[in-house]
Amino acid sequence: MRRGSFTRRLSGAALAQAAIDRIDPALHGVGPPLAEAIGARLEAEIVEAAQAAKVTCTVQRVGAMVTCFFREGAVTRWEDADGCNREAFGAWHGALLENGVYWPPSQFEAAFPSLAHDEESLLMTRKAMKAAFQVVAAGGWTSGG
Repeated sequence: MRRGSFTRRLSGAALAQAAIDRIDPALHGVGPPLAEAIGARLEAEIVEAAQAAKVTCTVQRVGAMVTCFFREGAVTRWEDADGCNREAFGAWHGALLENGVYWPPSQFEAAFPSLAHDEESLLMTRKAMKAAFQVVAAGGWTSGG
């Protein structure tokens, strides 16, 4: 995947499934479960990178949609979301951009990984996540700080 292609492909899950259906009707319905598996992998890699850097965050996922809130505990209402650490998110997001990952620019938005995210792009994203959480930790936004 080319640099910068993450956000251009984030909303493509439905389009990708439609294209798959057109190319090979026998693959109908394959896209959503595969996209969800990619979302689950991304969720696990975010959690792993945050824990390794000792950064407090909550990752929430529904299907393929995934987002990272810089706070402890689930976000279930606006007051929870409003209490997130915006400075930590900004540092994290900036570091992701510097490493070629175009994540949604607000922690109140979700990323939508799709079948367009191949192994190469997922490995690049994993590496960028590790670097980004290290930047957050260096800024003092750790679970102990």
